[in-house]
Amino acid sequence: MPREFPFPLSIVDVRVLLCVFLGAAVSCSIVLPSDATQCREDGDCTHFGNASCNLATGLCVPRTPTNGTGMDAARTDGAGSLPDAGGGADALDARANPLCPDLDNNRVLDCTESLLINPDFATGVTPWKPEAAMVQGFDPRDGNGQTGSGSIAVTNAATTGTGDVVSGGSQQCVATGGALGFSFYSQSYLDTPQAAAGSSMGASFQFFSASDCTGAPSGGFNIAFSDGTVTGWRLLQGALTAPMGTQSLAVRLVVIKPVSAASTRALFDNILLRVR
Repeated sequence: MPREFPFPLSIVDVRVLLCVFLGAAVSCSIVLPSDATQCREDGDCTHFGNASCNLATGLCVPRTPTNGTGMDAARTDGAGSLPDAGGGADALDARANPLCPDLDNNRVLDCTESLLINPDFATGVTPWKPEAAMVQGFDPRDGNGQTGSGSIAVTNAATTGTGDVVSGGSQQCVATGGALGFSFYSQSYLDTPQAAAGSSMGASFQFFSASDCTGAPSGGFNIAFSDGTVTGWRLLQGALTAPMGTQSLAVRLVVIKPVSAASTRALFDNILLRVR
């Protein structure tokens, strides 16, 4: 039977819905193009509640107090758009709320439903932990271009490895309470592609039967290791299924580079991990 929706579907909505419908059978991983349009007029944003259409970005943003001209401040100052980090077809605009986005487009603010601690790096990077030979730190550049917030910078400066490439990152352990299906979203930006040709970044997961990520992992999963030929902020997205008996998982923000290459850094922000 055809499925009817009570609101208009944009390119972004359709792609996200396809991943939701297919998520139980396949793992989805997409990068949204910069020309993805969510709205062309305020009426296209009614399904978000109190939102209006930002004509500069083609995206729905929360209504803000007027700025004295009778127009929404978001309409005139471009709030909700990401900083220009190189442009390109895979540059991404923030969605729904510039301070706390709704990257999965489910009408629930990501910062209220993520299983992770400190997913938006508003003031620092605790409790994320760098892996061996990796360096992590706070970067003032924010995935939504907001002042007063930032992102986590993960630098891979390793000079030895078992092959031609070396990988590592920063991680956080999440107790899952026995849940097995998860959705993951993150804004990400490969900061130094020109310094390390052949580099990439992405997210990786390890599953554990213990509730604190100790012992040998029972499996793993990788999402969209994006190569360094595409610049700008991008959306990493995927659906993962843990093995039976999983009680915790390690979420890893990974940077990969050739062993012989200079250090490579990637930024990650607004990380959503939720049960699906």
